[in-house]
Amino acid sequence: MINNQRKTKIKKRYLTLTGLATITGFFNYTQNVKTSTDINHQAYYASEENQYQIQLKALKEYILQKNPQIQVGEMDRLVNTIYRESKNLKLPENATILGKKVNPFIFLVALIETESTFNKYAISYANARGYVQILPQTAMWLKEKENLPISLSELHSTEINVMLGVKYLNILSTQFNDLKLITLSYNAGDGNVKKGIYDIRYWIKVQKNYEDFKKFSEAYQKNIAKEE
Repeated sequence: MINNQRKTKIKKRYLTLTGLATITGFFNYTQNVKTSTDINHQAYYASEENQYQIQLKALKEYILQKNPQIQVGEMDRLVNTIYRESKNLKLPENATILGKKVNPFIFLVALIETESTFNKYAISYANARGYVQILPQTAMWLKEKENLPISLSELHSTEINVMLGVKYLNILSTQFNDLKLITLSYNAGDGNVKKGIYDIRYWIKVQKNYEDFKKFSEAYQKNIAKEE
């Protein structure tokens, strides 16, 4: 009898407290209200995503002009890989092209165009392979140095090929604090560049391709803005 009374009292207290809490709104969770800051953040990320999509579309159009034979699926794969790997590219902070701060995304596009004209299966007279024209011996050196789970049979894989090119550029960036020398070393080898042995025309071509894609992308974005 006593136990039942205690249970009843406890129950009543619980109900009373719960009722009070409900009235005061203590246990009620109101719906999140969007502040002006939240709205600004949403607008920023929406704009960034839109800019990202426009950049990729511009690159697709550009690649198609340079290599009309590329398949649609492979082009999508290449474009996404370039965009992703450009985020991993670690160039010197003072890196410039034609007097302006370099854009890693555009630079990687220019390098690939210079090396292979966006031809996945390109093979040079020196046996360099794929989009970034990586040499098998360089790939194996990177494999050991970076502990990469890759094999020579994968050198024409879009993701692996571009990834290796970026890793090699990053290593060269630790040796030279000059984008010109980094780029020339990618082509001629760091040892040759240190000796002054290189072909300056390679750097000139990379700069030209950089500027060509930059102008193409800017014009593409302006046309999109007009249509909207």
